[in-house]
Amino acid sequence: MKVNNRKNAITWTEEELDFLNNNYMSLSRNDIARILNKKKSSIDSKMKTLGLKRGKIRVYSLNEKYFENIDSEEKAYWLGFLYADGCVIDKKLKNGNNNGKKLKISLKRSDFGHLEKFNKSICSNYPIRNKISKINDFEYSIAELSISNTEFVNNLIKQNIVPRKTYENKYPIVCESLMRHFLRGYIDGDGYIGRIVNEHRIKYSIEICSYGKDILEMIQKYLSKNKIDSKIYLKSKNRKDYRMMIFSINSVVKLLTLLYSNSTIHLTRKFTVAQEILTEQVPSYK
Repeated sequence: MKVNNRKNAITWTEEELDFLNNNYMSLSRNDIARILNKKKSSIDSKMKTLGLKRGKIRVYSLNEKYFENIDSEEKAYWLGFLYADGCVIDKKLKNGNNNGKKLKISLKRSDFGHLEKFNKSICSNYPIRNKISKINDFEYSIAELSISNTEFVNNLIKQNIVPRKTYENKYPIVCESLMRHFLRGYIDGDGYIGRIVNEHRIKYSIEICSYGKDILEMIQKYLSKNKIDSKIYLKSKNRKDYRMMIFSINSVVKLLTLLYSNSTIHLTRKFTVAQEILTEQVPSYK
């Protein structure tokens, strides 16, 4: 009599596979088996199937308390960047264990160096991996950093970088003196600095994107205090896709000066465009 082994096959959830991929080099197989509530033989079998080979165990570390208090330019910048481009995942494993909590950042591969800057800021040795991402049948080369650390992620959640933040009406609160750094990080993650050259003139613009209107209204109030004009509009009613536009030359120059004056951290490619605009429009700018 033929036995159907499929019925007896041990199933793995996506969260469990993710946990195994992120921790097989830093945790023992016995520890992984205990956390996932599986037999060690099942862990060995799945690692073999996935081609996960253990060399010397590497323990990943970072400054878990980095985002506990936002009290510096660097922290405010990264908070803004993560609010735009970070993804906090807080899925319990099927046995109820909370080890599925993590932060994931995926950028275009050419921005690999920016993830290295982030790792340096948080004193992290977590690996940055080059991957291929498939979206709507298109393939994109990306650089991805995935950090599985409960205390680190909990501190982000306390700062309102929450799971499914796109659908939550929450945003981080930073002090007035650090707001420009938070905004620079946010624009680096979810904004656009435009310098378009045509036959007649050069057009400048700055665009900030959000699926929530509240964060843009907060930013607009801050800009108004600095005499910078902006306009918020709804790009897509179906998706609640909002945009903030700054398009007058005067306001673009004021905002770029506010963002980049004496700044020490930024996304290189957007900083380069900002420098070009300021050099063209502000004679004293170097």
